[in-house]
Amino acid sequence: MTCLKRIAVSNPGKGLGRRIVRAVVGTVFRETEAHRVWLSVFPENERARRAYEAVGFKAEGIARGSAYFGGIHRDELIMAVLRTEWTAV
Repeated sequence: MTCLKRIAVSNPGKGLGRRIVRAVVGTVFRETEAHRVWLSVFPENERARRAYEAVGFKAEGIARGSAYFGGIHRDELIMAVLRTEWTAV
């Protein structure tokens, strides 16, 4: 299992983040025996969610209050892509 911690793009909206995530996930599945790559995203971050879904990630559920950010506990949406799904893409 591999966790993708953070991808930040300084000039969003041009598909660079999506290409980076696709390349990272492809590298993980080619060069390791990982079965699953997962990440978390704030549920309201629609841009990131669309990018991850376009690469093949699927929403799995909400980790309630799991992130402490900006002085408050926030929910995180857990998303993952499995090796079997990736090879089918």
